[in-house]
Amino acid sequence: MKELSLQDKDTIRDALNAYCDNYTSRNRASESLSGVSAATISTILNSKYTSISDDMFVRIATQIGYSFERWMLTESTALRDKVHENARYFRAEMEKCGFDLLPGEHPIVPVMLYDPKVANEFAARMLKKGVYVVGFCYPVVPKGRDRIRTQISAGHTKEDLDFAVKCFREVKEEMGL
Repeated sequence: MKELSLQDKDTIRDALNAYCDNYTSRNRASESLSGVSAATISTILNSKYTSISDDMFVRIATQIGYSFERWMLTESTALRDKVHENARYFRAEMEKCGFDLLPGEHPIVPVMLYDPKVANEFAARMLKKGVYVVGFCYPVVPKGRDRIRTQISAGHTKEDLDFAVKCFREVKEEMGL
């Protein structure tokens, strides 16, 4: 069971209310949240039960996410454009430093290190420098495909990305990679 704190419920409820308020203001209140109605989600969040199954939570969160994405992209593509711009910039800067990145244009940028001890030590050193990244090792990824997982967002500034790249470069040098 996934225990939902009151803060989790309040966050979801606030987001749902903002979403529904927006629909109401546009006379689209009858639309459902991509198959999960606002009333269903509200009922679950307001129920006497404080936990729901992981599977149910994931399904509801996914539906809310899809709905927000659809709603936000009808307003503007600025955030989507910014996250892709940031990911391209981060990738280019990391490649200049000689890091092996899995190819793609996704905002999740895997930095390949190929060794579980190296990946975990690298992540720990990055955290000490103020950059939170996660080492992904077997069984999460195939043996020998160990990596650092970075996730770029539209909220990152160029300065944030430059700082992260600088820290990656420093840790790489410290570890002799």
